[in-house]
Amino acid sequence: MPAVRPVRPRFLHCLAAAALGLVTTLARSQAGDGAAPPDNRACATLWQVGPAADLAGAAGGEPALRVALRFQGGARNQTALHLPGGWAALTETGTPRARPVAGEPAWRSVAHAPGETVQLQWRLQPGAALLAPGWFAFGGQAVLPLPEGADAPDAGPACVLLQGLPADSRWASSHGLAEGSSALWRLPATGVPLAQRVQQSLYAGGALQAQAAPGVLAVLPRPSPWALDAGTLAAAGAQALAAQQRQWLPAGAAAAATAHVSQDPGTAPPWLLLALPAPAADTSLAGAWHQALTLQLPPGWSGDSAALQRLLAPALARAWLADRFGPLAHAGRGDGALRTWFSEGFADFLAHRALLRDGLWTPDEFAAAMNARAAADLAEPARSLPNAELAAAAAQSATAAGLQAQRGEWLAFTWHQALRRAGQPGLDAALRLQLVNPAQARREGPLSMPLATHRMLATLRNVLQDQPLRDLQQHIDQGRPFDFGPDSLGPCFTAGPAAAGAAPSWRPVPGALQQADCQGWLGLGPRVDMQLGRVPRLAPVAGVGGGQGDCELVAVRGKRAKAGKAARAGARQVLRCRPGDAAPAGSHATAKAGSKAGTKAGGKGKASAQAGARSGARAAGKTPGKTAGKTANPHAGKAKH
Repeated sequence: MPAVRPVRPRFLHCLAAAALGLVTTLARSQAGDGAAPPDNRACATLWQVGPAADLAGAAGGEPALRVALRFQGGARNQTALHLPGGWAALTETGTPRARPVAGEPAWRSVAHAPGETVQLQWRLQPGAALLAPGWFAFGGQAVLPLPEGADAPDAGPACVLLQGLPADSRWASSHGLAEGSSALWRLPATGVPLAQRVQQSLYAGGALQAQAAPGVLAVLPRPSPWALDAGTLAAAGAQALAAQQRQWLPAGAAAAATAHVSQDPGTAPPWLLLALPAPAADTSLAGAWHQALTLQLPPGWSGDSAALQRLLAPALARAWLADRFGPLAHAGRGDGALRTWFSEGFADFLAHRALLRDGLWTPDEFAAAMNARAAADLAEPARSLPNAELAAAAAQSATAAGLQAQRGEWLAFTWHQALRRAGQPGLDAALRLQLVNPAQARREGPLSMPLATHRMLATLRNVLQDQPLRDLQQHIDQGRPFDFGPDSLGPCFTAGPAAAGAAPSWRPVPGALQQADCQGWLGLGPRVDMQLGRVPRLAPVAGVGGGQGDCELVAVRGKRAKAGKAARAGARQVLRCRPGDAAPAGSHATAKAGSKAGTKAGGKGKASAQAGARSGARAAGKTPGKTAGKTANPHAGKAKH
């Protein structure tokens, strides 16, 4: 069975070999098909990408893309450019203007006259983009430099223009679908930073087929190199997305989130699912982008819908944790790699449990996957490196990035187990308290805004005291390996004694999925519902929803009974904040609870109110969007978390 592993957005860097053999039809298409190019005069910042004149490889050279940037200099006499990850593959053409910035390897500076319209152009070699017969694809963070000031409120619209292909071409990106010889996407100002919407987005054009399903748009080469069409991919993607939304959103909100993208053209585009050839014949890869996923499938891949969902689930989880839990990095610092243990490791933990819970993995398959990960972890010489060293190496080393994700998954297992032993429903419920609405989704934030990991630590300390910070310092920052034991995977699995330095060989306990403890560990069964309200007080809300204040869930008594009528028993949980503070955006202000049937006026009113309060706590625990977290990391010196 081919190995299946999710990859980080830089996946296109390793595809240089697939770029060779680009046919000359793309080069000939530059002569034009007679169609007028899109009007981009209103674009204050414009990126243009298309085949270079010698796309087929002039003089025996490799095919290439042309990347151009136009922006307004404003009142400045120089502008800084934030470089994409694939900068080494970009060669500036004409008179070079982008100069190095001392001590800032991720930036360049361009001198210009005040008010000048600055125009720069580069040649992009294969390696940062995938060039294939009839089409090309790339990720923004590997290709598109970002000028400072482009995201300012008065900067004007930003645009991405793809061009230079035949008139029957199809263009797909995180921003939508287009057809023709070129495509222009205008990116109006939103709450999501422009850097994320440009550099974290995915783009493709050429001979492509596409099919929509609720919430997703599946795109793959035409003709397909596999026994797979766009309709099959779209159906599998819609199922995977619906499962992801069920995990985090209420039933009604999940259904609306899936359906609205195909009904209201003014809303966000659907998730793009782009299938591409894999660089190796025995490996299937999946990667997460802004509003997009990539699947790299080897030649002859013949998996079914379940196999597609097994690929999509971890990638969706990584995209969700990167976008929906608040910033993971400080703006301009490029420190997001330090928190890969959360964005990728916790995502893998959640996705693997979801695959087991949804029946896409059997317990034996889950155990086999975890046994393989533990064995790989123990065999890796770099497993004891500090997190800072792994983060620095991760940009060029898949091994380093994989170690960060593995550490995060083992940490998630540890905290989930600790929360369960403390009478809590587990890590899922703690994470639901950190969820922010899509309008606030961002991967970077100012220093004044607590990171998602800061808020999560503050929430966990309410129950686990100093264990979370201690675990982070030892196992993440310092690189101390985890100790694997028979119960490391929770009550669904066990293992016999293992030799020193060896991983246990975990196996499912008999009838695991029918046992209450195992069901609760997976987030199933009545025991979870009973536990969801065990922490009635939310920690202070900081930097989310526009307010920094103290919010808590308060039980409000049910209505008194009128003469001859039944009382509404129980209570409802109300999210109350200090005067002037806003409830976290995206949250529900109240979680209604209690029995609607009520009790007759009289002796059982108090007992019924208490029962209703417990029920209300359960409802509150299921209500996403109530963002918890202290005003700052309680251990301010550990801001790197």
